[in-house]
Amino acid sequence: MNNDQCIGVVGSGNMGLAIAYRLFLNGFRVVLGSRFPSRRQGTKYEVGTIVECIRRSSIIFVAVHPENYQDCLVSCFNSEPSLFDGKILIDLSNQTSEKTNQQNDLSNAEQLQQAIPNAFVVKAFNTVSSFVMQSETAGEPH
Repeated sequence: MNNDQCIGVVGSGNMGLAIAYRLFLNGFRVVLGSRFPSRRQGTKYEVGTIVECIRRSSIIFVAVHPENYQDCLVSCFNSEPSLFDGKILIDLSNQTSEKTNQQNDLSNAEQLQQAIPNAFVVKAFNTVSSFVMQSETAGEPH
């Protein structure tokens, strides 16, 4: 990764901040993309809009609830499809008990891939608690 690149995290809630924290501790430049960037100023990370985050990152952790995919990601794709060309989206979401989609047989990652076909979507970390990743002892030898 060159000096201008960073890893993006879309979503600045518990999971987004936990992922950003772990990346930061391991020496990566992190940019948080938020619908409300002014609420997260003063963190250790660069904070900007979701579009800024996507534009600056080739690897993007998606730390938003599936019901927010439309507002947070699909709307960006609809406005500027090339923004996602070749990007890697790492979906951190869990299936909610309520089905928020018409395609009940598809996982959240599959729905995201269908909505943004020019990105590469992978699924990860859905069994890891954000609170464990925020702990100072996580990742230490035992």
